[in-house]
Parts: sequence; C-alpha cells; structure tokens
Amino acid sequence: TSPSDFSKYLIEIMKGFKGSGTLLSSHSYKEMFHIQVRNTEERNKHVGLFWGINEDGIIGHTGGDPGVTTICSFDPVKDRGYYFVTNMSDDIIEIDDTIEKIWNIVINQKLN
Repeated sequence: TSPSDFSKYLIEIMKGFKGSGTLLSSHSYKEMFHIQVRNTEERNKHVGLFWGINEDGIIGHTGGDPGVTTICSFDPVKDRGYYFVTNMSDDIIEIDDTIEKIWNIVINQKLN
C-alpha cells in the first residue's frame, strides 16, 4: 500500500476508536480495542484484536516481511497517528536500535 492510502486507513481506525468510524460497526471497533490479553511479555503490552495497547495508552501494530519493517500507532489523547516504513528488515540487529531512536523522536515531537 502507499503511505497516502495507509494514512487514510489509520485516520479511519482513529475515528473508529473514538466512535465515529464508518468502515466497521461501532461494536466491531469496540471489540477491536477491547483488551483481549493483559501484560504480554512484549514491552508489557495489552493486546486487543490486531492492535497492541501500551500501558501509556498508545495503540499500535507492527509488521513486515523480509526487507520491510512497518510500525503504525496512534495516541488517542494527543489525537496523533504515526506510520513508519523502511526497506530494511527488523531482523537486522543494528537497525532495531536505529528504528527505535527515530520512532521515539517522532512520537515525542512537539507540534507548533
């Protein structure tokens, strides 16, 4: 998918979280973000359907294939969505630290 198309999808997911999405029913959105599993070992996340929910309230999903890494998340309090894609796999140890540093800069950036 293109970054433009993915951003449209993320905006819809954010709207669905707030109860105004149109892609799925409101019941489906509620179920999607309902915590299904608590305190998984991966960064102490809670898990909904397809979405991880961090203890700080950030909701996200990651993925990839050989040669591609993607991170998608949103902060419902700040009403901000984030999408990161790179043409490197996260199985390369050196890239993990770099991706995490870039990600932390982006999500902690102040808006003017």
